[in-house]
Amino acid sequence: MLTKITNHPCLQYANELKTICHPLQKIGIHYFSHVYIDEEKRFSALSNHPEFSAHYLTNRYYNGDIHLAESKELSNYIMWDTIELSAHSRKINHETQQFGIKHLFTVIEKDKAQGMHYYHFATNTSQSSINQFYINNIDLLNLFIRYFKANVEKNYSLSFAYQIKFNIDTKAKFTLLSDINTFNTPTDKDNFLKELNLNKFNNFMIRLTPQQSKCVKLLLDGYSVKQIACHMKLSKRTIENYLARVRSRLGCRSSREMMTRYFSQDIKMAMKT
Repeated sequence: MLTKITNHPCLQYANELKTICHPLQKIGIHYFSHVYIDEEKRFSALSNHPEFSAHYLTNRYYNGDIHLAESKELSNYIMWDTIELSAHSRKINHETQQFGIKHLFTVIEKDKAQGMHYYHFATNTSQSSINQFYINNIDLLNLFIRYFKANVEKNYSLSFAYQIKFNIDTKAKFTLLSDINTFNTPTDKDNFLKELNLNKFNNFMIRLTPQQSKCVKLLLDGYSVKQIACHMKLSKRTIENYLARVRSRLGCRSSREMMTRYFSQDIKMAMKT
């Protein structure tokens, strides 16, 4: 067990993980981890905090963490400041904060293999205002998740972490509160997006028709859909259809998210010939 922990990529390749997660510091987030619970309820993870990772795994705290909560209790996003903790979970939370991991926020995804992904974000400051930032900037957090996954998938040493699995005790229970407190916080999105530099990942390349490309560029220039339609001498409905197709191809739910990805160079928009 000890060898399994000391050889874990979280500890052996801590510098690589810190480099990947460095852009998060631009927006006040200092801690990130990805936990995967597979279909057989086994735990695997990566994080940018090697000391806490070693402490967590050594004490087998995966036996009392949020990953054991009933799925019906969970939404897509969990704000940890609103979680009601049992005695064991309260101890984990207290020790987590002693490592400078505060105001946790979790993005939850279910995969096709019936596994569960938990992406944890936190700050090392006491300012609870980060909670409002999480809520207002879900698009940036999801963007970073894709960036993290793309980097890890290209690095065998890091991706091997998901082959190191720990059996968890599924008898534990975890209860969530329903009320959420919100605050405001400043952020530097431009530096965050610039540092991600996602355009180097070819798997994000898409191809647009000349008309689709022109629509996106005009939208980025501040044109409304109506103004784009007038400029291109097309109907408003046609422009809306063009933009809807682009959003669909990018997996974006809104024009704002589409523009964020474009400015972040998360994609290469190449015109079809």
